[in-house]
Amino acid sequence: MNPDKKSTRKIDVLTREELSLLLDSFKKYFPKHYPLALTLSRTGMRFGEVCALKWEDIDFNGRFLLVQRSFSSGYRMTSPKSGKERRVDMSMQLTEVLWRLKRERLKQYGEDIPTWVFINTNGGLVDQSGWRRRVFEKTLEKAEIRHIRVHDLRHTCVSLLLQDGASMMYVKELLGHSSIKITVDVYGHLQPGDNRENVDRLDDVSPLHPTAPYAHPETKITHGENRKSLKTLEPMEGVEPPTLSLQVRCSSQLSYIGIV
Repeated sequence: MNPDKKSTRKIDVLTREELSLLLDSFKKYFPKHYPLALTLSRTGMRFGEVCALKWEDIDFNGRFLLVQRSFSSGYRMTSPKSGKERRVDMSMQLTEVLWRLKRERLKQYGEDIPTWVFINTNGGLVDQSGWRRRVFEKTLEKAEIRHIRVHDLRHTCVSLLLQDGASMMYVKELLGHSSIKITVDVYGHLQPGDNRENVDRLDDVSPLHPTAPYAHPETKITHGENRKSLKTLEPMEGVEPPTLSLQVRCSSQLSYIGIV
């Protein structure tokens, strides 16, 4: 089999509005399955990994999950696809929903609470094939959304993260890919944005570019594509200050464009 064949498979992502509509439909028509659907949508985890979650894998204080195993549709428990465990961040909404779910389980089962986070009516593991047919596909119909796969919720999660400025490296770690190349090959086309601002920063300082980020000594260049609020770049410790000749050249150049 061509190793690149899977990465070129067409993916179908939901918009933010479509995902919200789908989750609202879960709450309305299949409320018991809403926590599972939200986990798939907020973490980018594979279906088998979500079904194999245990309560001991959840750190509510740190707001993260540990992905240590996967449950296949053939009722086999295996290690994650990458062969390594990984840590997955939980949003505040997901943390609250799962915490509420655990409290409900404690009330229902007491000390004999099932090991698995998501269970069937008998307290056992979720039947993935049955969940797809009887719950997921029916919810899509109720929401009047086109047919997508459960796995497309993983792609949707990535798409929304990239739209919000998450880096490819963060996505790679989140999804458990073995290399950044896989992440870029599959999701590179989903990365939005106009890159002209990036190349504009390469321009020389001149009177024609008075608004360049380095044209004024008080202006600071910002970075950090994963952060909601950018932090300014500060002088690095251990780096020597500029030489006198460099200071003279910079002063002359800034004087030429009328800044000093």
